[in-house]
Order: sequence, then structure tokens, then C-alpha cells
Amino acid sequence: MHPNSTESSWYSLNSGLAHEAEMNFLRQDILYAVRQLRRNGGFTLAAVLTLALGIGANLTVFLIMYGVLLRPLPFPQPDKIVRVERLYPNGDRVPTYSGTKFLFMRRASRTLEAATAYDYAPATINLVQGGNAVPIKVLHVTSGFFEVFQMPLLMGRGFGGKDMASGAPGVAILSAALWRQNFGNDPNVLGRSITLGSVKYTVIGVARPEFRLDARVDVWTPLRITETPGDQANDYSFVARLKPGVTSAQARDDLQRVLLELKSTYPKLWNRYESVAVLDFHDSLVGNVRPALEMLMGAVFLLLAIVAANILSLLLTRAIGRRREMGLRSALGASGWRLLRQLLVENAILCIAGGFAGIALAQFAAPALMHLSPIHLPRFASLDIGGAALAFAAGLIAVCALIFSLVPIFESRHTQLSESLRINAAQIASGRNWTQRALVISEVAVSLVLLAAAALLLTSFWKLVHTPPGFSTKNVLTFKNSFSEEQTAGSALLDQRLNELTARLEAIPGVESAAAVSDLPTQVVFNLPFQVSGRSSNRKDAQGEEDYVPVTAHYFDALQIPVIAGRVFTAADTHSSAPVVVLNQETAREFFHGENPIG
Repeated sequence: MHPNSTESSWYSLNSGLAHEAEMNFLRQDILYAVRQLRRNGGFTLAAVLTLALGIGANLTVFLIMYGVLLRPLPFPQPDKIVRVERLYPNGDRVPTYSGTKFLFMRRASRTLEAATAYDYAPATINLVQGGNAVPIKVLHVTSGFFEVFQMPLLMGRGFGGKDMASGAPGVAILSAALWRQNFGNDPNVLGRSITLGSVKYTVIGVARPEFRLDARVDVWTPLRITETPGDQANDYSFVARLKPGVTSAQARDDLQRVLLELKSTYPKLWNRYESVAVLDFHDSLVGNVRPALEMLMGAVFLLLAIVAANILSLLLTRAIGRRREMGLRSALGASGWRLLRQLLVENAILCIAGGFAGIALAQFAAPALMHLSPIHLPRFASLDIGGAALAFAAGLIAVCALIFSLVPIFESRHTQLSESLRINAAQIASGRNWTQRALVISEVAVSLVLLAAAALLLTSFWKLVHTPPGFSTKNVLTFKNSFSEEQTAGSALLDQRLNELTARLEAIPGVESAAAVSDLPTQVVFNLPFQVSGRSSNRKDAQGEEDYVPVTAHYFDALQIPVIAGRVFTAADTHSSAPVVVLNQETAREFFHGENPIG
């Protein structure tokens, strides 16, 4: 036998006994804590509900913030996906390119592994099935679209170069949602003919259900673009995947070089003031909602601080009432750690109960908040309570339990044992204890400060999402309508269709005015490049590019948009009359510098 074997066995036996004793002490602490919390049922219920409010509010906003801002996109190596935008000296970025510029830059670039162009916004087209026409969202994309995101299809194949050729048969890829809802998960859907508007397409693939970007898409079809020297229609998003080892800065420098090559190949498309911005794709999708969500997160953190301060004040008051109990336990030999552990167990049970209630509240509140939110959240946002959300909730619970335990312990250490044994309930109730009075004063002061800070943050958030839009929404109704290609074969025919529909709407009793518009004021729109006649091309204000929205007559009347100079469109402004535009104040100020732009 080894000479140290007896000693080793003795050590193991003592370790086992110590562990068993520790577990017995913990079991006693839990049972004692449960009895204490049951004895003070009113306090326990108030604390749990208050904690549920604070933790639930934080978890609700965290779910949205994580799902939108922090959760990686569901693609392999999402950090390698970038959006290419046009950048101007004043810092403005324009997120669209012409088809010619895209094709040239994709071909000449040395840093892009794959690149794709697609419609800036999906189009609404009717899916004709039998006698029914169902409006769906269709996105036109170039070859390489699914390769950029490295998302294999659920079935079938993606678009190839032959699909992009002019005159090639029409092919389409369905979303998993449309395949399920309109085709019943038919495994034989590949090769099936479908009608979009009045054009027939053959289904060649079905996308995975997790493939989601910022907007809903039901069907993808080929975007057939060719290089033309005068192509000024900047209508397409430009997204790419970087080659291994390439950074965004290197890709930007490479594309700057490509722009210089563009000057000699397509001089009419080159703009001396235009450069390139290469942005992280995720950031480009959520940039507009980030400030609002960060403000909201700050506000609910302050709400939790207010909740914690109020519960802490209740616990401190309760701790003062338990000084006699703690003093006796200390006199009987209980160590400081033993007392702290007892409080930790009690407050952990309290916070865990509040945390579970908060999780249940967040699971209900997050979808409701997302549905009612005035902020447009991307389609890829997920509100599932997963590991990250549970870890966040566990962190809040642990921090609250620790603070609720340490502060009363530190407060009670300043009280002598003899003093604690002389404290009686009447003294505590009468409020003659200086700690209690100081506690009430500090609680009111801290709560007022935190409430003021939370109010300021919520006010900023409210103003951010309720900035006056410049038009009236009262008694305004909207609906979508899509025409077939035969109905819109020419501008004259489209003009006729819109006039007929508008006239029928205005004939309805109670309708004051009606108008057609390509996109609503709150939706993304395309850019229109323009030049100001009579100005030298060397002037910065000689040309520009601004958002534009095609509208019919009575549009400004329907939305009660004030016109401060000139006139609005009338029925006399048709496809055959002289083209006219209405500018907003910002554009007039930037390009005319106080001059009257009318005429």
C-alpha cells in the first residue's frame, strides 16, 4: 500500500462530508427564504410584479434590438457581404446604381468574389392561378444573387448566365412561404408554369425559409440588363461578397480604380464628384432604425434602475426591521458570509420569480410592440427567446439579486450588536431611525432623477418616430393595385387606366379627391438624375440626383400637402404635354440658392 493512501482516503472522506454539510446548509437557506417570503406575502407579490415590469420591458426591447442590430444575418460569413453605394463630397450616399455601372464594376473589380444587382424595392405583380389574381412581391435579380449570400436553395437551381440573356425563357424561384401557401408544398413544383401578370414563367427553384432580407419577397425573377453608354437609370441595389482576406477599405480602393476606368469607357456615366462607399451589408439594412432602438434601450434601462431603486428601498426598510434577527444570529456565531448567503438565497428566489414573469411578459409584448411600432423593421428580424435573450435575462436577475443582498449587508455592518438588539418594531414604524429617513429621501431623489432621464429619452424617441411627415393622414385611405403588361403597354394606355380608376373613385359619395402614386410617402423610392439647364458642367449645382415619385393630379389635394409657390399637377399634365416637376423646399434651396426655380 502506498504510504500516502490512508491520508488520501481521509482527505476524500472529509471533502465529501464538507460538501454534504454545505448542501444541507443551502437546503436550509432555501427553506428559510421561502418561509420568509411567504410570511411577507404582500411585499413578495409587489416585488415580483415590479421586477417583472422592469425585466420584461428590458427583455422586450433587447429581443427587438438583438433581432435587428446584434444577431448576425443568417448567411455564411455575413461579415464578407457588403453593399456598394455612391458617395458624394457632402457626405450623401445614394444606394442605387445603373445596370451599366454595375456590370462594368463587377467585371473590372479584383476584390469581389461575387456580385449581384437587384431591384431597390420589390414590385407588386399578380400571381394568376385559375380565375384568381393574388398580388405578390417580385424581385428582379441578376445571376450570382444566391451565390453572394451563399444560401443553397431548398430545391432546384439558381439563376445562371443563360437566364439573363435577352429573349431567354422566363424562369422564377419561389419563396418557401409562397410555395407552402399557394402550392401546398408540392414537391413536383419544379418545371411547373406560373403566370405573373400576363407573362408565363417556369419554376426552377424554391428558396429556404430562413432566406430573408429587409423586405418581403415571394418570387425572384431574372433582371436582364445590358451595358449602354447613356444608361442613367440608377434603379438597382449593388451587393457583393468580398474575396477571402479582402477588407472593405481594400474593396473601396479597388472600386475607386474601376471608376477611373469607367471614365474612358463610358464618359457620359462618369461623375467627377462621385466616389464609392463600401458598407457592411447588415449595417446598411438597419442604419435607419439603430438610433431609435438605442434610445429606447436606454429608456428601459433607466426604468429598470427605477424599479431596482424602489425594491432596494423596500428591502432596506425590511432589513432595518430584521436587525434584531440578524444581530441574534451574529451573536450565536453566524459569520458575515453566512448572513450574506442567506440574503443572496432570498433575493435570488425573489429575482428568479420576477425574471420568469418578465420573460413571459416579453414573449407577449415583443411581437405586439413590433406590430404597433412606427419604425419599419427588417424582415430578417427575429423575436425568438433563445440563448442570447435568456443569458441577458439571467444577467439582469443576477445583478439585481447581488445588489439587493450587498447593500443591506453593508448598511447593517454599521450597526452595533447591542444597538440592533434594542431596536423594536414601534421605533421602526414611527420612522425615528435615521437610516430609514435617509432612505426615503434618497429614494425620492434618485427616482426623480431617473424618471426625468427616462422621460427625456422617451421624448427623444417619440420625436424621432413622430416627426411631422409634411402631409395629412386624417381620413386618408390607401390600397394597392397592379396592372398587366397589356394594360400598361405605353404611357398613353397607363394614363388612360389611371384616369379611369381615379374618376371612378372620386365619384364615390364621401370621396373628396383621389390620386395614384408609385410609392407612398413613407416608402423607399428611386432616384432621378437631372441637370439644370444653362449652367456650366463645372458647377457643383449643375447636376444632381434626388428621390422622385410619379403622381397623378389631385395627389397634393388628397394628402393636403401645402404648396408654397407655383402650382400642382392638373388633368392637363398628361403624357403628351410638356413635362413638369414639383420640387420640395430642400432641393430648391440646395440647387437654386434663394433663386426662384419656377419656370
